[in-house]
Amino acid sequence: MSIKYGSKYYPLFEHLQGYKQEAVTLTFAEIETLMGCSLPESAQRKKNWWSNRDSPMG
Repeated sequence: MSIKYGSKYYPLFEHLQGYKQEAVTLTFAEIETLMGCSLPESAQRKKNWWSNRDSPMG
């Protein structure tokens, strides 16, 4: 997966690329600090916001 340089999500993408483990836990505040802007309200309310799927798995 690749994110375009200049995208508002690029700093988060770049940060996550530095991890070797498969799973990383960050708070919403940490993500917003990395991005330099607020996440949409739906990011905190809807799990499927974090995937490219229309409906949650499971």
